[in-house]
Amino acid sequence: MPDKLDPLWWSPTMPLYYFLSSVVAGTSLVILIEMWIAKGYGRRLRVQQLAALSKITFISLLLFLAVRIADVIFEGQLSRVLTGPKGGLFLVEIALGGLLPMALLCVTRLRRQPGVVALATLLALLGVILNRLSAVFFAMKLNGPMPQLAPQSYIPSVWEWGLSAGMIAAAILLFRLAVQVLRVLPKEETI
Repeated sequence: MPDKLDPLWWSPTMPLYYFLSSVVAGTSLVILIEMWIAKGYGRRLRVQQLAALSKITFISLLLFLAVRIADVIFEGQLSRVLTGPKGGLFLVEIALGGLLPMALLCVTRLRRQPGVVALATLLALLGVILNRLSAVFFAMKLNGPMPQLAPQSYIPSVWEWGLSAGMIAAAILLFRLAVQVLRVLPKEETI
């Protein structure tokens, strides 16, 4: 894919930083879901557990950013960050989706504040999503149908968006049913 993807996103180490970013996204999503469950079911928020998970998110975010930025430097693409047409997108991805959440999660005291943890993990998750969207939509240069000369963009159809939204809604509904019927969450006093 090096001929189809902008050099700021394509690299031989792409699988490594995709793996690292999936750890960031996974831990961030677990934290946000835990917070939503606590709020939605009137349960006590387990701040110590969230602080520990947010420390893992911080470490994985640090590793991801280190690999991602080092890769851009070693691939000789650093000048494109400030001058290339996709440089602004890259900077937003790194600054708002990486450096800002990392700054919020690096202080132990801040990791014990649910509002800060929610904001930082949401930003980190959105940063990973922006990275994936950039690689698939914004930084991809696809050739059109035969004779494959004109670039052609891809936009998901209404059916694809609907299917995605339906799957998310079904997962939420099934989780809610499981909590009510199977008693998935441990018993505790509601607040």
